[in-house]
Amino acid sequence: MNIYLLTYDNSFAIPSGGKPADITGIGTSTVTKYLKWYAEISAEKKAIAVYKVVLTVNTSDISKVTLKKMNIPGIGYLDGSSFTQDALSSSIKWTYTISQNVLYGADYIKRPVNDPNEFKFTTALELNLASGDVLQVTLTIYQLTPAEASISDSDSVILSA
Repeated sequence: MNIYLLTYDNSFAIPSGGKPADITGIGTSTVTKYLKWYAEISAEKKAIAVYKVVLTVNTSDISKVTLKKMNIPGIGYLDGSSFTQDALSSSIKWTYTISQNVLYGADYIKRPVNDPNEFKFTTALELNLASGDVLQVTLTIYQLTPAEASISDSDSVILSA
């Protein structure tokens, strides 16, 4: 039996350089846009446990936006159908649950020595906007502390026709 220990990183975050720029002038034709988020781990030989990733858009109209795919470090690109979609009264939310709030089964993102320290959450959205539409898209990454307390980091980007 092998035992592996990971040093917890309490400052995993999406840095200012890891936030995609707002996208304007998208137009009203159906188009796919890529939002290139990335997060960083504070130091080499540290890790975090991600248990859930949520993407939220501030519209309830499912014809305006479709999650095509998202990269989750340590898991890879997931098709939008891998996420649970909830159309709420004022938003659409896609959730990918890796584990149920427990360290066992979580996605451990580790920063090895000499790593470039960019853990990419690149997201592809298919948009079908009407003139004047402005959408706010928010990525939230849920992590667990060693005591299994939930913490999160999030960032938003604006997409407009």
